[in-house]
Amino acid sequence: MTNPKTSRSTSVVSQLADRVLIQASCPDALKIAGTVAPMAGGMVVTGPEALQAVGRIRRANSSVLLCADTAAETRVAATAEAPFELGEANLIDEPSLQRSLDAQRERGASVALTPTGHIAAGDSAALKAAIRQTDKLQDDDIVVRLPCDVAWATKTYSKQLAAVIATSNHPVALSLAADQDPLTRAGVAEELWAMAATHPHLILWRTDLAGLAHLVNGGLAAAIGFSSTLRHGTSPDRPGFVNNRQDRTPDVLLPDWMRYMKGSKIETVFAATSAPRCHCRTCRGQMLDRFDSTTADKLTAHLHNAAVLQQLIGAIDRLDRSARHDWWRQSVALALTKHTEATAQTNVQLNASRALRTWSQLPAMAG
Repeated sequence: MTNPKTSRSTSVVSQLADRVLIQASCPDALKIAGTVAPMAGGMVVTGPEALQAVGRIRRANSSVLLCADTAAETRVAATAEAPFELGEANLIDEPSLQRSLDAQRERGASVALTPTGHIAAGDSAALKAAIRQTDKLQDDDIVVRLPCDVAWATKTYSKQLAAVIATSNHPVALSLAADQDPLTRAGVAEELWAMAATHPHLILWRTDLAGLAHLVNGGLAAAIGFSSTLRHGTSPDRPGFVNNRQDRTPDVLLPDWMRYMKGSKIETVFAATSAPRCHCRTCRGQMLDRFDSTTADKLTAHLHNAAVLQQLIGAIDRLDRSARHDWWRQSVALALTKHTEATAQTNVQLNASRALRTWSQLPAMAG
């Protein structure tokens, strides 16, 4: 793959390096900002009202790293002529990318994100336009959002995607829109792993534990969704995926299994035996089969997820790159063992995810 440029702004790179941001909806962000943002390294406030929510959070906290993601890709498609959602003209000036970025700064965002529309599979003209137009700006706090169809991270388009990303003067935040978890698509986990090693200015956006794999293999940063709907990309014609709309229990992160699991499924799997205990700052030794569908349980489960992520991030941060690879491989091996042991112990078939199986087969060092 093409090597990235060396002229990128050191300011935004130094701000984001090795961070895992919590990506939350506006209502969730306002509820948890005081607890989650400081311990997670920052927060991405996501949704149409993101600017207003960031302003409120910034007034209460002057030091936390904040991003305002208005999720333009959920409303508009990017084109070569108009890759961004720029809003309406006002009495003072016409809509422009510069105005959009300035509006984020005025509200207190630490990093300004381009409001890029959804980039359809194979639409290289729209992909290039988003990079090219942003490269005209010299500001040192810009991140180019690339909300792409998941097909861009398959063998069909991945080389082209990597080559275009490599031309950017600014860090790039990539998300992948899919009907289900993007990492269930053949080849996606492998392509993202390789891009992390060869594109050190790449951020993985709207993701899950793949964000940790991204950091381990050399990626700049990641934004992991606080809720399941923010752990994969979306598009105007593809609403947020929910695996089972009848099951309202929260997704709970089981760190030793390296997976999220519905609260109802944890209760079912461990019905005849003791469920795993968690010693994060939220759970403090309690069992992980306690989460029901109440609002309070959902919030507690999400706070547990964020606390466990912080523990995993801390483990990664203490290691150099080669040691990170060893740690990751050991963690993946343990997770696969846990799946096998739990299946034998509970007589409930517990299959590891495609991504986990893929990570177990990747080389010790990529690139």
